[in-house]
Amino acid sequence: MPGSERVDACVLRVRNRERSLVRRLYRVLASLGLLFASTVAVLAFVKASRGGLENVYLHSASVGSGQPVYLQYFVWLFRVLQGDLGWSTTNAEPVSQAITDRLPASIELALFAFVAAIVLGAAIGYGRARARGSAWRGILAILQLTGRAMPLVVLAFLSNCWESSCFGYQRQVCLPATPSIRSTGSGI
Repeated sequence: MPGSERVDACVLRVRNRERSLVRRLYRVLASLGLLFASTVAVLAFVKASRGGLENVYLHSASVGSGQPVYLQYFVWLFRVLQGDLGWSTTNAEPVSQAITDRLPASIELALFAFVAAIVLGAAIGYGRARARGSAWRGILAILQLTGRAMPLVVLAFLSNCWESSCFGYQRQVCLPATPSIRSTGSGI
């Protein structure tokens, strides 16, 4: 019967939509759970840092010190959602200001590293494809595997050193870069 095939197809479409909706709902709930767990972890790190919340927010009464932990969490979360990330315990400046100062240089480094990875990856891939049966294919495979196996921190440090020598940044060990480290051309 041709009519029953249509009904079966409609029923299958409805079931697929229901499954899709359930999967999307599951992903949203899982994302909310992950977001909650990460904010709890961040708050735990802040409380365990030098001075805890009192030092980060300077006024212990404003963060609910002495209140139950769940109330401190909601006060802290409310402040973070308003953009108040507290004060840096090392630089004695607002954390949001430190992020805004360092963001352009960090984006510049990330874009440079992304472009370099695309160019190097394409060049190594092209070289391996062209070097079938030769020793170069093995050398390029070792180079490719070394790049994959190397920790990202080491790659970031090497990229930072290379970029500093090419584009006039002073060498530094810590990332992200600060915008005030550009060389003035005085040979430093």
